[in-house]
Amino acid sequence: MIESIEETTLATKDHIRLVNDTLRVMVPYLPRPHMCVMTRRVQALTQESKEKLFNKIRTYSDFSSENDPYLEHDAGWVDVYGEHYMWKFDYYDENFENLMEDGTRVMTIMHTSEY
Repeated sequence: MIESIEETTLATKDHIRLVNDTLRVMVPYLPRPHMCVMTRRVQALTQESKEKLFNKIRTYSDFSSENDPYLEHDAGWVDVYGEHYMWKFDYYDENFENLMEDGTRVMTIMHTSEY
């Protein structure tokens, strides 16, 4: 049976969302080949502040049609001690040279002022 393009797209979105949710709860220790990178402002946080930030990312569930229009759970925004941070996934080929739908994930964590 041949699936419609819409069914294939929904299945792909479901897979992307599942992978993103699975990796997000592992922050900051994503399994290879995926990786987590942090901007200088995040790296400069105290260990306590980083742990609080990572825990907020791990437990993030405030996805909606406004902040997750593609249903991929690929970005989010959290507050830690009154500061605003965001995280997002980008998808790359195995050499990290080109963007690729549902490819290897690179999660970037940053202060919103760095976006």
